[in-house]
Amino acid sequence: MTHRATTVAETPFDYEYTLAAVEVRVSELIVVTAEQDDPLIDEAVRMVLRILRQQHNTEAAFVSEFIDGKQVQRALSSPWRGGFHNEQEGDLLEFVVGRQVVPESAAAKGYFSVPVVLSDGRLYGTLYSACFAQSEDLRQHALKRLEMTAQLAARLINARRNQLGTGAASTPHGA
Repeated sequence: MTHRATTVAETPFDYEYTLAAVEVRVSELIVVTAEQDDPLIDEAVRMVLRILRQQHNTEAAFVSEFIDGKQVQRALSSPWRGGFHNEQEGDLLEFVVGRQVVPESAAAKGYFSVPVVLSDGRLYGTLYSACFAQSEDLRQHALKRLEMTAQLAARLINARRNQLGTGAASTPHGA
């Protein structure tokens, strides 16, 4: 009896492919919380996270991507919206990031992520917050609160840029 091996992929392996053809880019994530900031992120972000904590008893974190020391600000292809993520629904990567960056979130049912979008349409970063709500109504209410927090952060960042007369990719502290 002979055994015949079958391949899953129909395309043949490319033996001409070399390691030199692989491009590696290191991406660094900057995390800001109500307790911890970073000089590369506008101080308005930490301020809104503190307001969220003090007025709504909600812990949240902000994450921004940097490559080669420069903040990555992508133009969004679709309208910005926040979302709910857990192991069964939403974006699994967003769920994992939320679980890693949000303080005191062991009992969370999932995580919200909401983009901070500047007036020029570019993504400045993302706010994450744990979701403890049992009902869909409470979940939507908490998501809306985080969306308003992201909008406030964006407005404050835009105002500082206008005041300084700069369109710089990021506005460091005290600039």
